[in-house]
Amino acid sequence: MMKKYDVFIVGAGVAGLYTSIILKKGTPMQVPNEPLGVAVAEATKIGGLTQYAFIQITKKWAFSGSNLIRTLYSEAVQSKVEFLENSGVTKIIKQSNGDFKIQTTNSEFIAKYVVIATGILTFPNILDSSNRFNIGLHTPEEMVKEIVNNYGWKKVLVVGNNENSIAKLTSKLIESKQFNIVSHYLLRTNINFQSQNYGLNEALLKSYDGILFDYNSYKLQNGSTHFLNNLNVTQENGYIKTNAFGETKVSGLFAVGSVTMPISGVPEAIYSGQVTGLYVGHLLEKTTIADPSGRFPFLPREENWKSSFQHKLEQNSDGDA
Repeated sequence: MMKKYDVFIVGAGVAGLYTSIILKKGTPMQVPNEPLGVAVAEATKIGGLTQYAFIQITKKWAFSGSNLIRTLYSEAVQSKVEFLENSGVTKIIKQSNGDFKIQTTNSEFIAKYVVIATGILTFPNILDSSNRFNIGLHTPEEMVKEIVNNYGWKKVLVVGNNENSIAKLTSKLIESKQFNIVSHYLLRTNINFQSQNYGLNEALLKSYDGILFDYNSYKLQNGSTHFLNNLNVTQENGYIKTNAFGETKVSGLFAVGSVTMPISGVPEAIYSGQVTGLYVGHLLEKTTIADPSGRFPFLPREENWKSSFQHKLEQNSDGDA
């Protein structure tokens, strides 16, 4: 018999981790764990792209992405969130009774609600090989300096999933006259979980000193949501469209974090995870253990959710989903 959860979250980056904590805690201020069954599935390494980042909120307020991930993961574990590691989701099916069947590389599960939190870079752990792979987060001019000063690459391959973007970046690198060879390679957006090195074959990799991932390419074309192709989910360039509460056109299917917006980052991921986590938690349990009056302070306390002002906001956003 397939294991059943109240909420199944796909992706263990900042958005997925924080959503799971909110579901189990009601709000971060509440100590008791909510009696909800919450699972987080991660295809590769917990933390997503954030684990490789140095996050700067202001000039004087900055912190390590890896430290943030360790903190969120620790709290999620303490909250009894169940982690399904090395479990890539391959298909999600909406059943006639309203539940979802989730197929992964390892098993199958049932859930009342599903939250997609896959970010933009399908397998960011390829960046573990920092001497061979780098993600271009800056202007082309700054990327040239970084490659020359930090890596000393002379033969560079630019990769990404938007052909126009990687071609432009390649041209900028060639114009710098700092490299012997600069080429570009268009990655498939539908990369299966068995593909090694993002589908780049070993012979191609050996032809270059290093691989530069074009971050801008992923902001133009998200490739992390191919497993949703069998569902009627509204997407644009791979980004999932939702209403104000993170719900898609498919009832019970939600999305949070940078998979829903071209403007990504830790603050946006945390905000969307909080809103969706509180909303889905309210659908499952109107009150919390710590605060029986309701999911205070973010959601209204009315017994009749349909008459609340918050629900009117939801109705107004339906056309955007």
